[in-house]
Amino acid sequence: MATDRRTVPGNSAGAMNGDGSRKALLHTTEGTTVAGAIAAYRAHNSWPHRTVDCRRRIIVEHLPLAAAARSLQNLPGGADQTNRDGDVLIQYELVGSATNPASIGDPDDLDWFGRVVLGPDCARMGIPLTSTVRWVAYPASYGNAPQRLSLAAWDAYSGVLGHQHAPDNVHGDPGAINIDRILTAARGDAPFMALTDDQQLELLRKVREIWAETAANPADASECRLKDTTIRVRELHERATDTTPPAG
Repeated sequence: MATDRRTVPGNSAGAMNGDGSRKALLHTTEGTTVAGAIAAYRAHNSWPHRTVDCRRRIIVEHLPLAAAARSLQNLPGGADQTNRDGDVLIQYELVGSATNPASIGDPDDLDWFGRVVLGPDCARMGIPLTSTVRWVAYPASYGNAPQRLSLAAWDAYSGVLGHQHAPDNVHGDPGAINIDRILTAARGDAPFMALTDDQQLELLRKVREIWAETAANPADASECRLKDTTIRVRELHERATDTTPPAG
C-alpha cells in the first residue's frame, strides 16, 4: 500500500525552550478518522506535529518538527513546560483508541509507522530510538498513575514516550501499544521470526555444535570468534526460518 502524505497547517505553541532534551511522544486520537481528529484540533487548538493513520498509510503534517505542538496540557504552577520542553518534542496523534491498541494497527502497520514515520523523523531531529518508560494499558494508565513522569524526570527525558507519561496531564493514551515492535522497525532491526518446536530443536543442535567447535580450538576462544559465532547463529536462524523451496 502506498503512503498518502498530506499537509494541513496548524497552530504551534511557539519555539522550544532549548533545555537539551529530545523527545517523540505518541497520542491516540480516540476516533476512527483523520478528518475527525483534525476537526477536534481546530475546535480546541490542540495541534500535534503529525496525524498518522497507520492502517490506511496516511501521514498528515501540521507543524515544522522544530516548533512546539499544542497537544499537551500545561497547568499553572505545574511543569515548567510540557509542549515546549527540550530542543525538540515531536507529537504524533495516531488514529485509534487507547482502550484497544489493536485499533491503531496490526503488527505490519506498526512496522510501517516505525520504519516510514518515526524512524526518519527521529533520525532527522536527533531523538534516541529508545524508550525507558513503562507503557501501561488503559485505563490503569489514566490519571496520576505510577508510570507518569515527575517534573524532573520529564525535563531530563530523551527518547520515545506517550501521553500517559507527561506530567500536568491525566490522559492514558496510547495505552499498551507495542512500542518494542515500533522501535525495532524504526531502528531498521530485523526481528527474528517465530520458530516451530522442531526448528528450535534443530537450531539448538547446530548452536551446540558451534560451541563444541569453539571450545575444542583455543585459538577460536576469543571475543572476535564469539562475535563470529553470534553471526553464524543468526545465519542458522535465517536458514531455519527460510521457507523458499529448494531448487530442482
